[in-house]
Amino acid sequence: MAVLTHLETDTGTNVDISGATAVGAYTSTGDKLVMCDVSIDAVAGNGDYVMYVTRQIGGSGSAYVILPKTTMTAASGETAISGQSGWITVRNGDVLTCYVDGLAGDTSTPDWSTRWFELAAVAAPDNTGIAAIQAKTDQLTFTTPNKVDATATVDTTGIATSAALAVVDANVDAIKAKTDALDVSSVTVVATVNGTTITILRGDTFECSISGLGSLASYVSLDFTVKADKTQADSDSLIRIRLNATGLADGLLTLNGATASNADDGSIAITDQAAGDITITLAASCTDDLATGTYAYDVQLIEADEVSTLTSGKATVIADVTRAVA
Repeated sequence: MAVLTHLETDTGTNVDISGATAVGAYTSTGDKLVMCDVSIDAVAGNGDYVMYVTRQIGGSGSAYVILPKTTMTAASGETAISGQSGWITVRNGDVLTCYVDGLAGDTSTPDWSTRWFELAAVAAPDNTGIAAIQAKTDQLTFTTPNKVDATATVDTTGIATSAALAVVDANVDAIKAKTDALDVSSVTVVATVNGTTITILRGDTFECSISGLGSLASYVSLDFTVKADKTQADSDSLIRIRLNATGLADGLLTLNGATASNADDGSIAITDQAAGDITITLAASCTDDLATGTYAYDVQLIEADEVSTLTSGKATVIADVTRAVA
């Protein structure tokens, strides 16, 4: 028996989908089957829309395109369309990203909603449960073939059903997942980057490394942008850091929706141009001014003739205890 469960819903408004555009991402928390369902409104229509999903094993390295891609042919006048992927196998830490490649007229109006679902199997009873049932049935006394002695008493205390055992197994697995995260001092350490989620500790110098973005050999500019709302202008970003190939007019451009006072407080460094490995830093005096909460971020590549979003996800600002930064 399998159970269908809704995992999360990602949304976007007034998004340019005229080229291949990420419309949601999901990081797996276990071994499962996952499907995504994409609905897009206010499209131009009268053409073919292509939907596909990529998978990063363990959340890093190559983004494998899962074939076949889905082509959604919208007739003239059809401005609200939807499509689904097939069931996709994932393991813990795998990252799925859904893309839609629209038409030339889909530059400013499309709104999208991507829902992620999981198909999970109910665990069978384990050997301990089966052994308990056998021990109880062994107490039955047979007086003639296929007949049970009606005077025999059977103690059924403690026999668990398969459904109850499945619940116990699930609870044990959940507890184990938490205890596995404990180090020897019983403190859980939050990584700066976990899958597609970035954690910024307020008041600390922020430094994170992102790898496997692909070749950066022909970059003109790289941007790391964090926003409370994806519809905000770049000038209203919580954080915007740029790296220009010229080495001019880059660094920390925006902080808390205003022009940064010191560009040197933020930087992007390319550590492996061929693989696409970068390191992003932001001074403690800047993170100290950030409001805690959950935001959206992406890393965008600008080349001479192309603009690409290399990765995106959630950025979480968490509170510090000691507020002093100097």
